[in-house]
Amino acid sequence: MEKDQRHELIENLDKYRIGIDDVFAFKCRSCGKCCRNREDIMLNSRDVYNLATALEMTNKQVIETYCEVYIGQESRMPIVRLMPKGVNRKCPLLTGDRCSIHLVNPALKPTVCASFPIGRVVASEHAPEDMKLGSPYEIQYIFNGATCGSAKRK
Repeated sequence: MEKDQRHELIENLDKYRIGIDDVFAFKCRSCGKCCRNREDIMLNSRDVYNLATALEMTNKQVIETYCEVYIGQESRMPIVRLMPKGVNRKCPLLTGDRCSIHLVNPALKPTVCASFPIGRVVASEHAPEDMKLGSPYEIQYIFNGATCGSAKRK
């Protein structure tokens, strides 16, 4: 998702919010479009472990080969993200139009990829700079408005 799209999403969060029981139309066509022009494929620790399993590597090798690790500007937490490749900023795990991890074992895909086009946001009454340890927050889900796939399945 590009920066302009991200800002639009943040400013109009209510428009994109989806409830846990809401129905939406989307059917993946395995075109790989969701894996291009991405700089926001974040991994959790389970994702790193799953990738290491699928690729027959150690966790450290996965991070050194495919990822960037940094401290989140607002969260101050370690962030692990897949480093995009080339001018079209494609996921380093994309082979042709298919996810190389999905081909090995679909259950080992990163969480954010398996959930696409649903995303998660952390909502709080406090501005990020005012949040303290233990501040109340809520995880909310959004429909990213995918520009790929079809609307033939709900």
